Amino acid sequence: MHLKSIQRSLATLWPIAGLMSVAACGGSSGPASSEAAPPAVLLAQGVTTASNVVNAASCNYADVSAAVRNATGGMSVQIPAGTCNWGTAQLTVPAGVYLRGAGRDSTTIQRGGAVARGTYLVAYDCSNGQVADFSGITLVGNGNGTIRDAGLGLLKGCRDFKVTNSGFNRFVYAAIHVGDAAKQRGVIAQNRFNDNFSKDLGDLGYAVEITGGGDWPALALGSQDAVYIEDNSFSGNRQSVSSNNGASFVFRRNTVAATTGTKDFFMTDVHGLSTAAHGTRSYEIYDNTFQATGVSGQVRAAINIAGGDGVIFNNAVPAGYSRAVELDTDGFVCGKYPGPDQIRSLYIWGNTVSNPTYPGGLQNHCAASIGANRDYFLSARPGYTPYAYPHPLRAAVSPAPVAPSTPPSTAPTCSYPNWAWGHKYRTKDIVRYADNGKFYQATHDNPGWDPTISTYFWSPYACSATAPAPAPTPTPTPTPTPTPTPTPTPTPTPTPTPAPAPTPAPTPAPTPAPTPDRVARSCSFNDVSSAVSTATTGMNVSIPAGDCNWGVQQLTLPAGVALHGAGQDKTIIRRQGSVPNTSYLVAFNCQNGQAAVFSGMTLVGNANGAIQDKGLGLLNGCRDFRVHDSTFKNFVFSAVYVGDAPGQRGVIYNNNFLNNYSADLRNLGYGVVVYGGGAWPALDLGSANAVYVENNYFSGNRHNIASNNGSAYVFRYNRVVGNDPAKDYAMTDAHGLSSSSRGSRSFEVYNNDYSTNISGGLQRTAIGIRGGDGVIFNNTATATISRTIELMVEGFGCGTYPGRDQIRSLYIWNNSANPQNGYTTNGIDNTCPSSIGLNRDYFLAAKPGYTPYTYPHPLRLVR
Repeated sequence: MHLKSIQRSLATLWPIAGLMSVAACGGSSGPASSEAAPPAVLLAQGVTTASNVVNAASCNYADVSAAVRNATGGMSVQIPAGTCNWGTAQLTVPAGVYLRGAGRDSTTIQRGGAVARGTYLVAYDCSNGQVADFSGITLVGNGNGTIRDAGLGLLKGCRDFKVTNSGFNRFVYAAIHVGDAAKQRGVIAQNRFNDNFSKDLGDLGYAVEITGGGDWPALALGSQDAVYIEDNSFSGNRQSVSSNNGASFVFRRNTVAATTGTKDFFMTDVHGLSTAAHGTRSYEIYDNTFQATGVSGQVRAAINIAGGDGVIFNNAVPAGYSRAVELDTDGFVCGKYPGPDQIRSLYIWGNTVSNPTYPGGLQNHCAASIGANRDYFLSARPGYTPYAYPHPLRAAVSPAPVAPSTPPSTAPTCSYPNWAWGHKYRTKDIVRYADNGKFYQATHDNPGWDPTISTYFWSPYACSATAPAPAPTPTPTPTPTPTPTPTPTPTPTPTPTPAPAPTPAPTPAPTPAPTPDRVARSCSFNDVSSAVSTATTGMNVSIPAGDCNWGVQQLTLPAGVALHGAGQDKTIIRRQGSVPNTSYLVAFNCQNGQAAVFSGMTLVGNANGAIQDKGLGLLNGCRDFRVHDSTFKNFVFSAVYVGDAPGQRGVIYNNNFLNNYSADLRNLGYGVVVYGGGAWPALDLGSANAVYVENNYFSGNRHNIASNNGSAYVFRYNRVVGNDPAKDYAMTDAHGLSSSSRGSRSFEVYNNDYSTNISGGLQRTAIGIRGGDGVIFNNTATATISRTIELMVEGFGCGTYPGRDQIRSLYIWNNSANPQNGYTTNGIDNTCPSSIGLNRDYFLAAKPGYTPYTYPHPLRLVR
């Protein structure tokens, strides 16, 4: 376009000096610029396309910097896809301006050159009291032990910040630094932290470092007043998190992988009194999975505590770690008591530890100063309740999770409180939903379900000038963070039976009050079978810790009897011997209409390609089942089999699925397989009517999930890692018409993290779809995966249209592209465009009217 035309069209937006900078620079430098950052330029390169969005012309430093300067509080700066080298420049962003990339692995910003230790690629200045929000970007450091570079800085008292769906790689000092102020709080979620450490330096190397401001507040465990680090993956960092100087943090539901280069350090570290005015104030470390796959020798420790107070529970630490928890002093001589800022109130319980070297995985280096049952306790902390998960800020729209309680101008007399996640509501309570400004009234008591999703518990409320006085629901505090109510606890009675779809709440069929229970004498088949035979509906059968071989036997139990082990990797049941592919180690028969519940154990198969064995069977129409906190490995057919009936639904969560495949057979090999009963119901996306697979870890399975015969599944918030034996297959699979009377009916695949641990070549596909309808969005796939999405036909020749049970209504958006592998649009490879037509059978946009079902799944709250 001619410069004069640009000047005429933009004259109302920019001063003429800014326009002259466009002429001087020749427009945008393009998304792949590698130039060092020039001096600051004027604002002509940032283009405002909406009232609250400024689009940077490229990912080049000058373009992004200009866009940031053109933004004001409450606006987002959108950085397009591209890989840009910012040289030695630091982008300083005032809090209240939100930085968005085109997606992790799509927008990549690299550091190139030597910088001082206090320099960041991106630094948020929170001194103005606004919110910092960073998402969809990968930051990459020098990876040079002589340069102590840092990625993202959250500085000067950041509160209620969000860092989500991003990547941080190869920073020698720290990938994210939160500091140095009192009362910092926010959430760091669903990010990848890889190789933030240098063996040449052998020091520093933090994925997340948190330094407080030197204050020492009262202990506030289970509250919002901490830096929350949740649902991230860490690999190759010297410490995944490190803390000091009055810091408070929560580290939960993360996956932490040690490497040979980092094995001599603590994966999670808490400083006592060392280089700062105070040590760490508090920490909550729970529900994390530590890994040591491929590490030569032993990893030193998963968790090191040298001061402060907190809780450590429900972490899984494999045998590759020498210690699960190390306790030590810092800043004073062992034997002094009490030492300044030392451990004084630490509770440890429920961790799964596979290495027996240290009892319970615990080593206390200074028993003279850190006394058992005085300073630390091997039991649950009395009165402690974890804070709401997922953190409410993750669902909030910046700048604040709860907007000011201002009624719409059309109804000035309405002043109902804003809805808050996790707040208990009573029937007839009225709330304002901040994201859309609308009002809702509770139709049933509920523990804080989202009014826009849980339409059984809420209905729209028409607010008028004659509106009644506000209901007595307490008004949330005016801070941006939701009311610090603990994690919602379901009422003892079952949730009321919901209305028909699209009601999001499942018809709860939780195990009734578990009294009296049955406890098996041992984990042997005879003892467990005996305990099950005397149990009736509503009872729990507990299997003690142990490692037992069940040979070729199958335990069959009726739904309604819940089966619980002593903990993942504590109760281990093994299959040894040849069985037909109709046999399971454990099988629930759900024909009685009750709910199946399975948790806290490890099932191990033969790992023999000649034996098509299965682990857990959920059979004959299981509904509202729960399978959680378990491990399934070495089954050649499938680890968990859900089939073969219509209307199956439930949730499979917080499990590990490992090596359920045999390279000798090169067939079968499913982490989870869902087979319907041949019915073909109306499409019901976003409802309870599916098998939900969420927050699991998968590695070494041929297909981590597969489906057929009218099935419906949701695969979300999982971490999937490919390996050499299974790299030639799709990591997530949906059959078309093949070996069953129908293909897959529906699938929802979103917010998953796909990566590999392969020695060479590429993983074939992250998500392979051969039939059925659904949605695929917000998935990330590394460059070691050839395609993010592969579309195929099955059961008919390419060119037939329409083929039976083929893809007819698939919506795809915001997934990683793989341009380096030749797939530029959401990483899609359409293998048969003559049968699967763009804008006819699949669409590159969000599905109109679609809303994902409640996360986490409500059944996870049932006890």
